[in-house]
Amino acid sequence: MGNILVEFYFYIPDKDISPETLGMIKLLNQDIPFNLVHVIDYHEGPIPHNKERKSQLLVKAGKLENNILALFEHKHELSEQEFQYALEDYYGLAELHFYIADWFYKNYENHLNADEAVSSIFQMQHISSKSHFEKLIKEFFPLKTSIPKKNLNTHEFVETYFQDFARKVDKIQKPIIVPKLKLPESASPSEKTTRKRKEPLLTKEDARKELLKKVFKVE
Repeated sequence: MGNILVEFYFYIPDKDISPETLGMIKLLNQDIPFNLVHVIDYHEGPIPHNKERKSQLLVKAGKLENNILALFEHKHELSEQEFQYALEDYYGLAELHFYIADWFYKNYENHLNADEAVSSIFQMQHISSKSHFEKLIKEFFPLKTSIPKKNLNTHEFVETYFQDFARKVDKIQKPIIVPKLKLPESASPSEKTTRKRKEPLLTKEDARKELLKKVFKVE
């Protein structure tokens, strides 16, 4: 299911980037162009995007749907432990895919001189990645408590981007309220509850590093 990163459109900004990450990019390729749209081609890997190249985003959407079907097949073919390993590994890719696509879509106007065609590409990629990630969560992680703990705060994503789904989950998870018993005055609860501190979202800098690691194999 490595096709999740094939036909992925991206760019490397020349600002709002740390010297450390910039140095990693220069080690990869001294002449790498910034603020230029690239696409990960199936045969050639990352290449500059041009108007002559026909976008395969619609084809990719179909392949992502096939990935969901393949996961259902694996669920019946593999042992529970093997399937959970494969599912969590794919989940990590889908999570990163959605986060990066969302960031590129929201920020391309700050870094690119984009025409209508390029704008449409990032919009379509955002919609496709969001739909795929949402379906993956709905089908295989019906309760938020079962979502794997990866690099990103996915619970925050679910509540932010999939509000209808989050409301349904909260409705399912809503505990039954039991009437309080009247205790003698001398009796008092001994346990105190503490609120868990939310983990921060992955920073843009960490997301760039994850992209370099996954796409360009730069550690």
